[in-house]
Amino acid sequence: VATDDAKKIILKDEQRSIKLVAVSDVYDEYLREMLEQNFYDYDDMILRVVHALEIFPSLKAELQERYQYIMVDEFQDTNDAQMRLLRALTDYDGQPNIMVVGDDDQAIFRFQGADISNIQLFNDTYPEAKTIVLSENYRSNRGVLNLSSQVSSQIAVRLTHILNISKDLSHNVDRDGRLKLMTSSTIEQEFDTVAEQIANEIKTGGNPAGIAVIARRHADLEKLLPFLAQRDIAVEYERRQNILSSEPVQILELLARVVLGIAYRDDNLVDSL
Repeated sequence: VATDDAKKIILKDEQRSIKLVAVSDVYDEYLREMLEQNFYDYDDMILRVVHALEIFPSLKAELQERYQYIMVDEFQDTNDAQMRLLRALTDYDGQPNIMVVGDDDQAIFRFQGADISNIQLFNDTYPEAKTIVLSENYRSNRGVLNLSSQVSSQIAVRLTHILNISKDLSHNVDRDGRLKLMTSSTIEQEFDTVAEQIANEIKTGGNPAGIAVIARRHADLEKLLPFLAQRDIAVEYERRQNILSSEPVQILELLARVVLGIAYRDDNLVDSL
């Protein structure tokens, strides 16, 4: 449920459908232009293959013969198109040679349109599949595993319920570590608390180089920086840069658009740049 500009309550799906209808003509034109230029975007590379397998039996048979053993990693991140591709490559037999590795508890992130039902219903698609639970952890100590278990146990739908399996992890790491779960009433209070704890750790002899702050989004880390600066805490911020957003590339793109505008005698486009 959402509200429109007039503050009336509307269904989110209805609002989304209106937007999709509004851009449908644009998308149709986009597809035609891509086809004429022989271009593909990321989704097309999967969807076109799926479509070809579904309408050309000979191609499907050839690929099934070529790829007789299939393994999929990070299976919880697969979407519907990728699952259709897997089914098309493996529907030649009731017990095909397919192995998938995944963690349903990670599927909450919905990476690239991931469909959680793929991993939840895998055994329905492949009823003869054998389930192997990897229960030994080589990364974390007992305290980390206990806390993560408390968090994941709150997920409503898990394979532990669907397949009646246990995901109790045993630790293979004996390193000590402190775990402290805190709650804050505001995001600013959270940032201030984190910065204050780091400052106290340094004052009591902690090595600044051994302190790290990890967040899900870079935007959260960027908002934390002023709180650290107020306490004169030096920061080394690591982030993978998108090369397409770098200044040299943007300048090259701008020049290319100017050249194209001149070539097509589009004075309005050139003036706008």
